Amino acid sequence: GPILRSLKIDPEVAEYTYQFAMAMIPAVFFDIPLCLLEKFFLGQRLANPQMMIQGINTLLYPFYCHVFVRKMDCGFLGICAAKAVSEVIYIVGMVLYIFFSGKCRDTLVAPSMEMLKGWSQY
Repeated sequence: GPILRSLKIDPEVAEYTYQFAMAMIPAVFFDIPLCLLEKFFLGQRLANPQMMIQGINTLLYPFYCHVFVRKMDCGFLGICAAKAVSEVIYIVGMVLYIFFSGKCRDTLVAPSMEMLKGWSQY
């Protein structure tokens, strides 16, 4: 939008860039829990399941793009939707692995008020 136009970028390119950036906002919200889950997996030394889930998701990403861009006729904004769907499926795959593998049962606890005790000194 306006920032790119002020830099004397072609108005059409600036408008498409603005639309793409706005359409990517939902995918950014899914990036936060995804980063947390990736850190959790690394902390648990679970790189192989994470790599397998991401590998499957990466193989399916062209299909998501095809569905949103061609079949649903979303144009270049379909790529943003495909990215968001890809991240949601990655998150779901990681959460399902955590709950059904049994490898994280000792480290995964429900939040409670007891967790917040003793933090006043910090």
